[in-house]
Amino acid sequence: LGDDEGRTLDAVLTAAGDPRLPHGALDLLVSEAALLRDVPASRASLAALRRAGVTVTLVDFGARAISLPQLNDVVPDRVKLHRLFVHDVVHEPERMALARSLIALAQTSSIVSIADGISSDADAQFFKWEGCELGQGDALVAACAPGDVAQWMAMGKRVAH
Repeated sequence: LGDDEGRTLDAVLTAAGDPRLPHGALDLLVSEAALLRDVPASRASLAALRRAGVTVTLVDFGARAISLPQLNDVVPDRVKLHRLFVHDVVHEPERMALARSLIALAQTSSIVSIADGISSDADAQFFKWEGCELGQGDALVAACAPGDVAQWMAMGKRVAH
């Protein structure tokens, strides 16, 4: 790992060790480039993060050039499907097929899939039917300030999709 990545890893592991933070509360968003820069070091870092209760989400899944063997080498806990495969998917049969394939690949590898950029109820329903476990986007919950999230959760609000 480079100095920046090493400092980031140390900071995340320190935060994860805080006794006030519930085990599993931290999720680290990582790009394919960061994971693939040094695969042996990434595997070691992922193992350390998992021991500390930190999960890892691979962002922009499907939009870069990660190969299946590379994905198998650095299996993330979650993959966030790139907006290209999510936004207005129900009107594009080719994108629907690609989104289905990416979700199926994640399911086969026991990786949770996240649809990023859901902008309509129809898209939300498509991803629900296809088995995508999580979603983000204005059709589910409008963007808000970080402080509003805690208040929203404290009120017990849930998304209907």
